[in-house]
Amino acid sequence: MSLSFKHILVPVDFTPLSENAAAMAMAMAQRHEAKVTLMHIYHQPAIITGGGGQAIVPVDVSEHEANYQRLLESAKSSAQERHSGVEVKTELRSGGFMEEINQYVQDHAVDLIVVGSNGRQNFQKFLLGSFSYDAISSALCSVLLVPELHAKYSFGRILLPIRNVEHLTHKMLLAKSLVEKNGSFINVLGISDLGSASELRVAAKQALKPLLEYSERLEVEISITQDSAEVIARSAQENQSDLVLLSASDQDTWKSFMAENFFKKVINATLVPLLFARPSQDPNTYL
Repeated sequence: MSLSFKHILVPVDFTPLSENAAAMAMAMAQRHEAKVTLMHIYHQPAIITGGGGQAIVPVDVSEHEANYQRLLESAKSSAQERHSGVEVKTELRSGGFMEEINQYVQDHAVDLIVVGSNGRQNFQKFLLGSFSYDAISSALCSVLLVPELHAKYSFGRILLPIRNVEHLTHKMLLAKSLVEKNGSFINVLGISDLGSASELRVAAKQALKPLLEYSERLEVEISITQDSAEVIARSAQENQSDLVLLSASDQDTWKSFMAENFFKKVINATLVPLLFARPSQDPNTYL
C-alpha cells in the first residue's frame, strides 16, 4: 500500500510566486496522474453609506470577477502548455482565504495544497499573518511550500526527518509514493533528545518497513540534538535535498516549536520545498 496525490489545489494571485507554485503542482500532477485546480480568492468590497442610518452596501464586482476569470483561464492555458495531459480546473471565490480553501478541500477531496513561499521571510510577519503559515497550520490536507526561486520540479533526493512518532505510518507511505514517482534517493533522519531516543528508534524501525524494498536508495541516520531545525537545515544542504518531508502533526506540538524557534530556522535556512504531510480525510487517497 502507498499514498498518492489525486487532486492538487493551487491558490494563485497571478504573481511569479504563485506561477512557480503552479508549475510545481503541474509537474507533480503529471507524475501522480492527478488533477489540478487553480483557485483565486478575493475579498468582496463594500461601501458605507452616510446619513443617520449608516449601512454597508456591497459593491458590484462583476467587472472584477470577469477580469479574475480571464486571468485564471490564462494561467490554466499557460500551465497546460508546459504539461499537456493534466486535467486543470479553475475556481473563483470570494471570502476568507482559509475558510474558502478548506471548504473546497472538503467538498472536492483535495489531498495537497501547493503554496508559494518567499523563502527567507521575516519571522514576525510569517507568524502574524502570512498565508503560507495559515495554510500549514490550519489546512485540512497536506501542504507543499515552494520557495520563490526554486525551479526544480522533481525530487531526486528527499530528506525525511522523523521528529515525533505521530502519523509516522502515513508519512512513510507518502514517502514511498514519492520515491516511486520520482525514482528518489531518500535520507531518513531520526531526530530526538536524549529522553526520547529509544522510543524514536523503535518507532522508526517499524515505520521504515514500507521503504525497505528501496534499501539500495535508503540511508538512515539518528541525531541526538536539542536543535532539530538546525540539524534538518544542515542535512538538507549537505545531502543536496530537493524536498524535505515533514509532518503537519508537528504543528500541534506548538510549545516545543516556540521553545526552539523551529519554524524560523527551517523556513529561513532550508531553501528547498517543504512538504507538511497531513493524513487526508478522504479514504480514497489510499491506493
